[in-house]
Amino acid sequence: MRLGKKGFTLVELLVVISIIGMLSAALVIAATRGADVARAMKCKTNLKNLGQATLNQAVLGGGFPQACSYETSKIDLSSGEVIYKENKGWVSWTGSGDWPSQEPQVDQMTQPSFRGELAYEALTNGTFWGLAGKDASGYICSTYKKAAETAGETEIWRSYVMNYRFVGRWYRNEDGSSVNPRFWKLTQLTNSKRMAATVLLFAELSANDIDTSEAAGDGKVDPSNNEHIGFNHRAGKRNVAHVVYADGHVGVLLEPSGASQSDMVRLTEQICRGDGIEQDLIQKMH
Repeated sequence: MRLGKKGFTLVELLVVISIIGMLSAALVIAATRGADVARAMKCKTNLKNLGQATLNQAVLGGGFPQACSYETSKIDLSSGEVIYKENKGWVSWTGSGDWPSQEPQVDQMTQPSFRGELAYEALTNGTFWGLAGKDASGYICSTYKKAAETAGETEIWRSYVMNYRFVGRWYRNEDGSSVNPRFWKLTQLTNSKRMAATVLLFAELSANDIDTSEAAGDGKVDPSNNEHIGFNHRAGKRNVAHVVYADGHVGVLLEPSGASQSDMVRLTEQICRGDGIEQDLIQKMH
């Protein structure tokens, strides 16, 4: 009596294939989440390093670096003419030398973009390039870089931006009056632990809406121009933003649920001011 050979039935084969497919999908999801976590951790490390470099510069230079360059003037004793030069920000203008007017962008100097050869020049000529380890990879998050390259932007050098209120020409006087109400005297941050712990120092540009204009990523985030911080990473089912404050600590913010662009701009302005987040936005962030 011969025994017949048994094989898998069609149903059994389909079950096995289904199980293999589910396991493969689970592995892909796990690998993707692992890569997302790695990029998020690197982003937090970058911001921490930028914050530390800023504090080191504050100690060595007697004050915080500026969010952008600005012009200072001097009188040429031989000619009696007023000559202007750059006071460098954390990233510099592009170009060099003195110029004879208060319009550096029109003459020699231009605001740095976040991409291209001039963007790299702006990094290396910034006030704390050496203190930041002379490492260009610490100025950009790989999540943002990937999104920018997908949008057709190449040679991306920077995705981090500084609070636009760090501009040394404008300050708030000790009596509370101000030359320009948007900005405060920088010593206020160093003298107030509460202020330093709540004022935004650096954040990241939004990877969801890549701005390709020449003014994009000019070194600062400015809510008055409808700019806002980017919530570029995932934490569970929510997007999060990494920010570093003026005392050097890194914070993680949950993206407000159902937030409009105006909400995002308003949130950014409140963090830039350091006055606390309004209650309606706090509720959306929980």
